Amino acid sequence: MNKNDRTLVRQLSEGVNVRENLPTYLERLFRASRDVAVMNFTLEYYAFCEELDERGEGWLHSTKDVVLEVQDAVKALLVDDAKGDGTSVWSRLHSVPTPNGEGDGTSVWSRLHSVRRDLLARQEALAAYVDGLSIHEYILNRVEYRFGTESEKERWEEEVASREDEMVTKIMRYIFLHEDDAVIFENIKNVMAQLPIRMTKAKFFEMVAQSLTLYKGSDKSSLERYVYMLRMSGALYKPEGRGKDFEEFGAFLETMERVDYAALTEGEYIDLHVRMEEVTRKLMDSSETCMQLTTLVNNLMAYALTEGHGSTNKACVALARGLFPMVEGNVGRSDAVGKTFEDLEPLLYGLEGNVEKAYEEKILLEAVLEQVGEYKDVLREMEREGAYEALVTLGKLLSGSLYVEIDSAEGTDEVADDDYVKARAEELVREWGERFAGLQRPVVRSIMAAVLSVTPMFYSKAEEVKAFIENAFRSCTDAAEKAACFALLDGVVNDDW
Repeated sequence: MNKNDRTLVRQLSEGVNVRENLPTYLERLFRASRDVAVMNFTLEYYAFCEELDERGEGWLHSTKDVVLEVQDAVKALLVDDAKGDGTSVWSRLHSVPTPNGEGDGTSVWSRLHSVRRDLLARQEALAAYVDGLSIHEYILNRVEYRFGTESEKERWEEEVASREDEMVTKIMRYIFLHEDDAVIFENIKNVMAQLPIRMTKAKFFEMVAQSLTLYKGSDKSSLERYVYMLRMSGALYKPEGRGKDFEEFGAFLETMERVDYAALTEGEYIDLHVRMEEVTRKLMDSSETCMQLTTLVNNLMAYALTEGHGSTNKACVALARGLFPMVEGNVGRSDAVGKTFEDLEPLLYGLEGNVEKAYEEKILLEAVLEQVGEYKDVLREMEREGAYEALVTLGKLLSGSLYVEIDSAEGTDEVADDDYVKARAEELVREWGERFAGLQRPVVRSIMAAVLSVTPMFYSKAEEVKAFIENAFRSCTDAAEKAACFALLDGVVNDDW
């Protein structure tokens, strides 16, 4: 770490020598961000290459096109870096656009920006498929006990009758084991996700509308994030197909929505359960792949945005050049034989310690970035507003929050007033009303449980929470479903001990 960094940060935080310190500060943060971006990328690229080499091209599912775009960016930014000092061929052909502009569509930044948007859309679609299938998994988990022998059914009936008070006590102990309100809220959510739900649509709509009132007076973006979460949990979001894997997910979800749960046989249940596990596993694999690729893209975009600010770690350049042909071979775009992982390991070890130092410097300098943004007049006079905005974007790309919005401010100054909140609540009620109209009762109950598991509870006393749980158990007269719920709840409350 540069010994002058702390002095620089302290003086800027105190408003001392702002004009003299700003140019040095901006450049130091650009260089620290460049180091973090390229080392981050190299380590993630190495891990990605290892997994691709082990699992083969099939592991990529429908994301091979994204991998090829990443490879093109790696080639332009690192592999074709003739000087080996970070002055890439691309930088001499395309100027770096402003963070919020996508240029002419041909630059590395523009193409990666487009790839990132596509990855975000894919991940959103995958999340919607996961949420949609979880609605039906919830039902399948409660149907299982229906297929027991007569003696097993009799035993379950006796157990649920004798254990109800015990289960309520265990759940209450689990929920209020800690005094932290955030932990209590999370525990309530975990329990809500497994309770048997017997609730009128009117009561459900009332609880959802009431939860939105918590956002009255807050900024609209906060309310919209909550509404988005409710819509995703409540199976209102319809994902679009993106490749054959997504078509498979969509087809299976449609199959599940056509299941007649009341007439389901044991054989049909077993078949659906097996297929559910297979599709869910594939969904998780696809989601993991998208997350890995988004990490690579975020770091490459950050690296591209620091073009012209310092050199590049030589070990990172050498590693990228060694790994690049491996990926090309694994995706069938080249049959060239490159280095092996054993050949590249010494270069990887050479990064030890450097990553931590780069992070420390970046964190130290970023501590005053928000305050630097308050020196708007000085930034404008020195024509450094663009540099400041670029650093804000860099902070987002390197924050570890994979899907952070980089094109606009995260929040707005617009306040969600009473009329706005009511309008959003009415819209949700209308959408769910239409959605519920064509669904079987078990599916409606499952959607209610999923939504309530992410909805703040309006109970100020433990007695009210207890009364809600007791009512949920009393209202469920299906012994098989209740036995399944008890088994699921046992797993929830016992995991905390």
